[in-house]
Amino acid sequence: MAKQKEKRIYKTKVTGSGDKLVILESPNKVGAVSKYLGSGWKVVASVGHCVVIPEKKQVDKNTWEVEYEVDAGKKEVVKTIRAAVKTSTEVYLATDPDREGEAIASQLKDVVQSANKKAKFYRIVFNTITKKAILDAIKNRHDIDMDMVNAQQARAILDRVIGFAVPHVLQTQIQAMKGLYHSAGRVQSVALRLLAERQKEINNFKPDEYWNLDIDALINSSSLIMELATYKGKPIKISSSKEAQKIEDYIIKNKAKAKLVGVKEALKTSYPKAPFTTSTLQQAASTKLGYGVKKTMDTAQKLFERGLISYHRSDSVRLEPEQAKLAMEVIEKDFGKQYVSKKIINYKKQGKKGVQDAHTAIQPADPSIKTSGMGSNEEKLYVLIRNRFLACQAASHTYKTKTATVKLNDYVFRASGSSVVFDGFTKIIGKKKDKDVQVIPDFPKTATTNIVSVLKEQKFTKPPAYFNEASLVKTLEANGVGRPSTYAATIETLLYRVYVEKDGKKMVTTERGMQANDYLSDKFDSFFNTKFTSEMEDRLDDIAGGKEFWKDILTEKWQHLVKIFDTIIPTASKQLDEGKSMYQICCYGSSTAVDTGNKCPECNTAISKKTGKFGIYYTCETKGCKAKFDKVTGEILEAQEAEDTGNLCHICNTPVLERSGKYGVYYKCSTQGCKAKFNKETGEPLVFEVVGQCEKCGKDVVKRSGARGDFYTCSGFPKCRTIYELNANKTISVIEKKDPKKKK
Repeated sequence: MAKQKEKRIYKTKVTGSGDKLVILESPNKVGAVSKYLGSGWKVVASVGHCVVIPEKKQVDKNTWEVEYEVDAGKKEVVKTIRAAVKTSTEVYLATDPDREGEAIASQLKDVVQSANKKAKFYRIVFNTITKKAILDAIKNRHDIDMDMVNAQQARAILDRVIGFAVPHVLQTQIQAMKGLYHSAGRVQSVALRLLAERQKEINNFKPDEYWNLDIDALINSSSLIMELATYKGKPIKISSSKEAQKIEDYIIKNKAKAKLVGVKEALKTSYPKAPFTTSTLQQAASTKLGYGVKKTMDTAQKLFERGLISYHRSDSVRLEPEQAKLAMEVIEKDFGKQYVSKKIINYKKQGKKGVQDAHTAIQPADPSIKTSGMGSNEEKLYVLIRNRFLACQAASHTYKTKTATVKLNDYVFRASGSSVVFDGFTKIIGKKKDKDVQVIPDFPKTATTNIVSVLKEQKFTKPPAYFNEASLVKTLEANGVGRPSTYAATIETLLYRVYVEKDGKKMVTTERGMQANDYLSDKFDSFFNTKFTSEMEDRLDDIAGGKEFWKDILTEKWQHLVKIFDTIIPTASKQLDEGKSMYQICCYGSSTAVDTGNKCPECNTAISKKTGKFGIYYTCETKGCKAKFDKVTGEILEAQEAEDTGNLCHICNTPVLERSGKYGVYYKCSTQGCKAKFNKETGEPLVFEVVGQCEKCGKDVVKRSGARGDFYTCSGFPKCRTIYELNANKTISVIEKKDPKKKK
């Protein structure tokens, strides 16, 4: 089971001095911005969001007003920023130029402006870290765009409402593991749905037979293995051994008619990939290094904190011109001028709406540094990031392909090979290992063709591949579900909730995960599907553009959610109007007993099916009845009979019984309320040596044994917690407890 992530405590520091303050979002940008602004300016970073919606407070569904509080991990950051604001006359909020950045700017202003009510606050935005871009942004300062703020606020509140309300329904409607709660969310539940649906495809898969058929052809003196490509101009699929044998017989019978009909050559070019975004880094680290998404993000965090790479939570493939030129200089120095691209290559992210372009692509802070100087994990990831960054500004890779074609009446066979002309960017990142590549010679037109043998092989179609972390991230991003920076937390939650288990790299959906997905897909299909997130993004864009009112969308989605709740718990909407939370409704307000029609074998009263805090359970309606029932089937669990050991209790002289419990066999006196203790292995009575009487309550002080050796305590424990020590003259004295507040 995955461990819950520990709360990180963040810190920030102010660079420069003066009465004008710029607040950035990323610490990685502070140095460059401070350098361009010069004297009279201070620069500090908020390190992302500084406020959160309080966990224990419900969101008011009528007003949608939220009282934010400073995140526990960001209190030091806020304290530093407030101190900087106190000595400033002008404050420039330069958080990222997107919806989230606008919300961070607004929240920061609300939190820190009370430190200096005379200071003037402005909003500035820039996409590139150049002196011109920064000075232009200051020149074009403006107010915070509240439409963009409200768009981001709508997203956060919707996620909060869904994430807090739906899990309680899930918890009480399907069986929960003891001590483990269910959870749901716009991204998490869609990820689970993808995994569960793939699991069903794999479980229900039935393989189909097919055959591969090749020929071993001797063309002049060169032997080539040639694949059967087409029959009568169309691709051919061989589905049975009978069909494969028929074709083999035909080839052998007519092999003399086989003829080389041509050898085609082509010069091809492949181009370098864009520098890493968060999701492509996660995918590459999984494929090349075997890192899980969480390990990748944790390792990247360490590299970022050491100042070795840029901010590792980025959705953009954009580079600043200066960064691209720096990459070119390093390539020329390390590999030669011929490996440098003739011009700067600019990349754009394709096939996705709403790309967040606030940060540049992930890159080394100084690409001339070849090694991280850190541990093995950090070293490997740093090299991967550096190589990808350099390669994106390198020359293209060119190679020559050659294909030989042999025709035998209506059957066409082909063999292909390739050779490198110029390795280009693959010199930096390495070339993929090809399977055995055949060398295709230059055959003359008069070349003779002889079929030496026919090679056929039976095969079966394979089930869809299990998702691994990399392929899940790729699919989520392709469908516009969530943000790459949240994928590590999403996968961690799926593992922690035991919805998914890892089998090597494979992500296998558990029975618990299948149950949760089936229920959510059935009842909450309109919320937890791949279309919902992308459609919501369009609605959020409309809010940001001033076309829709953010509270109207939240009310619309909440009312739709309440209608679903009413189909599950008929009184849900009424109880919600009364101010009850979904937790109260699900765990307490919905515990109406449903008669199962069965009778309790102990007292002959009705067995009822109920819903409680930990899900569905069965109970007898007679108060005090000790009958136990299976939580899933409702069948009665036979009580284990206690076995008489033949020994008598040393305190009350009644029989000592042997019983079986949750933790195995144990021994207990048959008299209810007797406090006699027995050895768990032998059943012998645990009699303690009396060394005196307690000066607090008058009961015996006894010698006991614990993990740290013998100790002396009052036999009236736990009511009396006095602890003693045995003196040299074998008398006892109280050990006084130390007062932690008392100074030495």
